[in-house]
Amino acid sequence: GGGVSLSVDPQQVLRESPWLEHVPYLSPAHSHISGNEHGLQRIVDVLAERYPNDFCWASEFDPAFIADLMRHGFLPMAHQVADGMYVMLPKLHQRRCCLRQLDSIKIQNGTRKRAKGFHVTLNKCFDGVVEGLHEQHGDSCWFYPPLVKAYKMIFDQPHLYSDYTVPTTNNR
Repeated sequence: GGGVSLSVDPQQVLRESPWLEHVPYLSPAHSHISGNEHGLQRIVDVLAERYPNDFCWASEFDPAFIADLMRHGFLPMAHQVADGMYVMLPKLHQRRCCLRQLDSIKIQNGTRKRAKGFHVTLNKCFDGVVEGLHEQHGDSCWFYPPLVKAYKMIFDQPHLYSDYTVPTTNNR
């Protein structure tokens, strides 16, 4: 909804969830959107080399920041720390962080035959996907309101984030 806050006070978050003190904190100041051209790439390099876990945290759900995180291989998720208070948990999978260009993926013939009745689209049904996530996992899955709002802003105005997002295409 329109009343969903896209940021929270980091100190208040730490009071509610002290375990986050041991998790790397990211903010838009680390991002390309703040003019820090190599900030996130340097962070990714350090995390991949020295940090044994997949998660960081952020107190802001800025759509441009989220798009930049995705561009650097993060999967932005959300976590509820208190009633109505959420943080972003950008996840950088240590073992699953590479996405190939869709047109370069080779699909075996057996897989093609089994998938004959399926049709894959990108960037076509945002609300339906969110609804399906909540039906499958409940309203308390990692897709909490501020993250949904930020992703929806990216979906609704992809031209504002075109440097960061996958172009709208149809693939079979």
